[in-house]
Amino acid sequence: MSLHIYTSYFAKMASREKDDDNDIYIQVSRSAGCSKISPSGKKVTDEIDEDFGYFLGNYSDTLEDYYNNLDKEDMDWFYGYLCDVKKFLDEDIADNNGEDIEMNVFLLCHENLEKLCTAEDVKSGAYKKGEYKRCHRRVIAKYMKDNYGLYIPEYDIKKENEEIVYRNYF
Repeated sequence: MSLHIYTSYFAKMASREKDDDNDIYIQVSRSAGCSKISPSGKKVTDEIDEDFGYFLGNYSDTLEDYYNNLDKEDMDWFYGYLCDVKKFLDEDIADNNGEDIEMNVFLLCHENLEKLCTAEDVKSGAYKKGEYKRCHRRVIAKYMKDNYGLYIPEYDIKKENEEIVYRNYF
């Protein structure tokens, strides 16, 4: 059994074909505006299975504040949801005589963490020149690791950019 949970961004999902039987796309942002088309011929945003942006979206001024204000009850529910996916996968494997099944869950929002901030990002005051973006999806991953021991990597990250994506945000 192989259950993989990743963080990523909508535009990156346009570079892969979604397996409707074995991939779950979860929106963790407040909005899902992405017009990119995936190899299936659909908009990536039309392939989203679950929208949890209403309680996982970032409504805070800072990422530290976001982390500290994540609702424990909501996060317990979300962890339970992920455990239910694993339980379903285990049952499916048992029903298929132990045949290994790979399931991927993607927690998605907008930011490409491997790109430097744009002039517009710097102008807005959110970032300084030369910085890489930071994102609340990685704060969700930190929360899941800190509170449930669940390690959630970034999907398909370039080895040389791991330091950028996995840096300590606060």
